[in-house]
Amino acid sequence: GNPPRIKQDESKSTYESWCKHEDAKIDWTKPVADVYNLIRGTNPQPGAWTTHNGQVLKIFDCSMSEVSGSPGEVKEISEDGITVCTKGGGLLIKRVRPENDIKIYSIVYETIDWDGIVRQASGAIYVPDIEEKIEFPLYSGQHGTESKRSNVASIIPLRAFDAMFMASIGYIGSSPDLLGLGVSDDVVHPYVHKFVAEAVVDKIRAVKNFLCDKGINENGQLFIAGYSEGGYVAMATHQLIEQKYADEFQVTASAPMAGPYDMSFSSKRILSINSYPQPGYISFTYMSYNTIEKLNRPASDLFQSPYAERIPDLMDGSKSIGEANSYLTNVIKDLFSEKFLTEFLGNGEIELKESFEKNSLLDWKPKAPIKLFHGDNDDEVNYNNSVIAYDNLKSNGADIELITIDGGSHSGSIFQSYSQALDWFNILKEE
Repeated sequence: GNPPRIKQDESKSTYESWCKHEDAKIDWTKPVADVYNLIRGTNPQPGAWTTHNGQVLKIFDCSMSEVSGSPGEVKEISEDGITVCTKGGGLLIKRVRPENDIKIYSIVYETIDWDGIVRQASGAIYVPDIEEKIEFPLYSGQHGTESKRSNVASIIPLRAFDAMFMASIGYIGSSPDLLGLGVSDDVVHPYVHKFVAEAVVDKIRAVKNFLCDKGINENGQLFIAGYSEGGYVAMATHQLIEQKYADEFQVTASAPMAGPYDMSFSSKRILSINSYPQPGYISFTYMSYNTIEKLNRPASDLFQSPYAERIPDLMDGSKSIGEANSYLTNVIKDLFSEKFLTEFLGNGEIELKESFEKNSLLDWKPKAPIKLFHGDNDDEVNYNNSVIAYDNLKSNGADIELITIDGGSHSGSIFQSYSQALDWFNILKEE
């Protein structure tokens, strides 16, 4: 074509100024396309940013995702990144940089399994990148449920967003992959089983040795936290240290969040309801207890076909919980055999019930303070787990508090729980 050429009226022209830092702040209440374009348009400079606990987090890469939830709600943490809700959808955040620089290390260390066999385990360490020689507190952050062996911090550092963030504000961040994940490919993951804490303690030892070798000083404080399965692991680790390793470590404080601390209550509740949104959790629990407790029962003893045949392969470390869920069913009476449900909800299945009771975290007296965090609308890990844990530990003499996230779902309470927990840790932190 031959479009007309019209000279610009210079008297009406203006200059566009540089895009400044304040222009790149993310408003999660904006439509998903607007937030996506902001992140894309400000990459690499000045970089779109948001805040967490008053600290700036820059975001450089994302893609749009079809999810729903409250603006700013974290829906999922996967091997691909962190999915955050906005208006009309969500964004998969793929690359994040804290305001203060950190160094990240992947390590392999030795631990033992429940039979006393030496095993290799892996994890990540996050260290503040500063020249000043100061002493740092140690933060051990335990990840939520993960069944895919490669979805761990030693391989994907963003998986341990909490440990990464803590390093950016002056902590040594530690994230253990745990047995059965990461390099540990020759053993089952001790899912919601007390033994899981042994690998956490050995990781803390490995971190201390690493810091000594690097000439990095720590101040002797130890903070422990975790969400979902990580909440269970955090409390189990706190208990293990105070009951078995008190001459070596001293817990400063712990913040278990949304964990199944009462395995007896959790198992009975799940088997009593019509449907459960995370059947992969159930399969993972079976694989863990069947091996560690030496129940030696085929999946067909508990589950109906075709799920009984699928479960061992689904839990072999190659699939995430979300992927496993797609091969299972949410309907409890369709997932489990009628005989098993009748016996478990009645007077049978004594050995399995005793195993769950033995691995509940209620019968001990913590010395260090604990704050529990839990959303009261959690349909994955029922809120009453935290109520029961609070009541039992309080009656045992614990310095404990339960922080309720009003109306909070399992995924919707993650950041609010972590924010309050980390605020508390910062109050206790020695400068």
